[in-house]
Amino acid sequence: MEKPDRPTIKLPYTGVEKTFELVAAAGLLLSIFLIINYWTSLPDEVPSHFGMSGKPDAWSGKGLLIVLPLVSLFLYALFTIVSRFPQYANYLIKITEQNVERQYRMARQFMAILKAELIWVFTLINWASIAVALGRCEGLGVLFLPIFLVIVFGTIGIYIYKSVKAA
Repeated sequence: MEKPDRPTIKLPYTGVEKTFELVAAAGLLLSIFLIINYWTSLPDEVPSHFGMSGKPDAWSGKGLLIVLPLVSLFLYALFTIVSRFPQYANYLIKITEQNVERQYRMARQFMAILKAELIWVFTLINWASIAVALGRCEGLGVLFLPIFLVIVFGTIGIYIYKSVKAA
């Protein structure tokens, strides 16, 4: 990996970052717990895809439920590692000695928040798959996708706005 032309500084984690790390970890643990807790009660086939309406439109073997916690675990590890090296990230503005601390903090906070959001989305999908398979609900609901998109792209937009404004 090529060394960036940016300063490398050590920053302590903020309360916001620690909070979102815990939120992400809780989502990951809940996703794993759900599978362990309901595995023996699940039928052989569970929803494997939800359509735009939020209702399942494809079914697969229950082993597929393990994929989402594995993806969540991968995302958790990836975001955690990447956030430790903010000097390698891409920024919309030039990183200077004057703005380095502020920009690195914002980037790290952004990654912690986005990590928590994505892990909880996968946890909710896992929960819905289990609940549908057990006959406890009909799906994610028609508002799931729009709400998810607003939250994730809203987070990205807010970060971009703050990053450029703080240049």
